[in-house]
Amino acid sequence: MAEPAHPQPSLARALRSPWLGVVLLLAAITAGHYTTDTAHAVGHDLFRRLYYLPIVWAAFTGGLVAGLTTALVAIIAYVPHAFLMPHHLDPAGTTDKVLEIVLYLGVGGLAGLLVDRERRARDAAERDRLERLAAEQDTARLQGLVQLTRGLAHEVRNPLGSIHGAIEILASAIPPSDPSHEMATIAQRETTRLSRVLDDFLAFARPRDPDLARFDPTRAVEHVTALLQDAAAGAGVTLTGSADPGLTCVGDLDQVIQVLVNLVMNALEATPAGGRVEVHAVAAPGGVRFAVRDTGPGVPEDLAAAIYDPYFTTRDDGSGLGLSVAALLVSQQGGLLAHDAHPGGGADFHFDLPAGGADG
Repeated sequence: MAEPAHPQPSLARALRSPWLGVVLLLAAITAGHYTTDTAHAVGHDLFRRLYYLPIVWAAFTGGLVAGLTTALVAIIAYVPHAFLMPHHLDPAGTTDKVLEIVLYLGVGGLAGLLVDRERRARDAAERDRLERLAAEQDTARLQGLVQLTRGLAHEVRNPLGSIHGAIEILASAIPPSDPSHEMATIAQRETTRLSRVLDDFLAFARPRDPDLARFDPTRAVEHVTALLQDAAAGAGVTLTGSADPGLTCVGDLDQVIQVLVNLVMNALEATPAGGRVEVHAVAAPGGVRFAVRDTGPGVPEDLAAAIYDPYFTTRDDGSGLGLSVAALLVSQQGGLLAHDAHPGGGADFHFDLPAGGADG
């Protein structure tokens, strides 16, 4: 047997809708106008001004479009009583009625505009919060990976040293004419290479503590752009830098330069000939934002989280440590390395450092 339909939930939702309240209020005010004797001028003045209530209500509920739409509905409902019914005209003067109609539109538009602006600001703040949360999660994951792989590297390094020493002894005991001597030489060379890889990783996993001090961001931007101009020219890419005047920030200048060099080198690799790479230092809320922007293809969405992982690379000759090192150095100075993708292509890697206080 078929279940009977239950329209009550839909009806309940409709009754709770703010739009029903707007419609009922408009209808009540209009009915008041049309049923009040024209001799009661004060009553008509009151009803005329009561139209602002549904207009503002609609604007706060639906924004600019809703505010203007409700104002137009109120005008359509009021105009016959105001100008077109000689037997039942609003007793107010023509000028007052025209100004009231203009104000309906002005109030609806202004209230709706303010509501839309506030909602956009709230949405932007929420996006920033989510981006910062994602960046914090990336940094936490990176630090966890560093701790794990640092322990593994230590465990591997000691037996690798023993193996390398044993191979050296064996290689010295094998005559050069013996075919086994070449194999021992290869093994010796490969263990040396592996030891160097471990040394590089441990240097990454144990960076020195930052030496925090006030500095002018212009120094970092100018140093990096001058240092990498030849590399940019060789790649056929225009490299520029700029910094807002009068800025100071607190950080480790050498480590900031290292971060910017890593970011610019990645940007030069990603940007085709004829493109641009820009290095900026600009004022940000509470500090200074360093940014490296390029006109390359951007970061694919499916790789957005993985690019900060150690040894992750999309290039055959890449080490996969550039962004990992940069993110770690930034996090040690209290910042977060993040990036934005642009619909038209290109990427924007950026991090913030706190502003420097006054001397003394």
